[in-house]
Amino acid sequence: MARQDELTKMLEEGDYEGLLSRLREITSMLKDEDPERRKFAVQVLGELSEVDINRVKRYYSKILRLTEDPSEEVKAVAFRSLAKMAENWERAVERYPETIDILRRGLLDPSPKVRSSVVYAAERIGERDPERVCRWLLLRIEGEKEVGIKHLLLKAVRKLARKVSVAFLFNSVLPILETVVMRRDIISSEARRVLQELRSDLLRKVPAAGVCAEVDRIDYAVRSGDLEEGFRNLDKLIVALEHNVAAERALRVLK
Repeated sequence: MARQDELTKMLEEGDYEGLLSRLREITSMLKDEDPERRKFAVQVLGELSEVDINRVKRYYSKILRLTEDPSEEVKAVAFRSLAKMAENWERAVERYPETIDILRRGLLDPSPKVRSSVVYAAERIGERDPERVCRWLLLRIEGEKEVGIKHLLLKAVRKLARKVSVAFLFNSVLPILETVVMRRDIISSEARRVLQELRSDLLRKVPAAGVCAEVDRIDYAVRSGDLEEGFRNLDKLIVALEHNVAAERALRVLK
């Protein structure tokens, strides 16, 4: 069995090369009966992925399986280590597409500690499939009971919403956030600020002029600093983009 005290000291001292030289010992702990040892091994692999992902990525599938470990402590650390590995390995989600569904299921875990780690992971891994993940996070805000996790969900949505298409932002993200604000949820004030930021971002993504009259109006409103007027005209622009052949080409550019 691996001598965990030695490995712990190496981790605390930042001796990553030493840890990399003992990967066999570390990974053997992933199957240990003691959840503390499994947790430690998962944590170390997450740290090492930020040092040398090429030597650690082969263990991604093992970490993926441990997100369903019987121990909530192991699961929580597994989701965080998974996020670190995916951030440093660009093809992780492509190689293991089940990652996204595992994140979705994790949002419903009974443990607040695990759900918190899932949101941490979703915020980072979600950029590989931002619209799908952003939708899940948005829909989870209302059902989540822990205030702290609600804030984390909103933070993740704020980040991922900047990666989605204009159409998705307008048709999905903004309406759901408006509902959160209207229902006077405990995070309604924060949701309102995020809503205003995303509205402003959306208006800035609209082409400057020349697509249709609505675009001209929005352009004038934005340059005049009247974002509310610009947003009121945005629904007209969407209709125009859907029904005007020339504007449809612009919509593809917007996406």
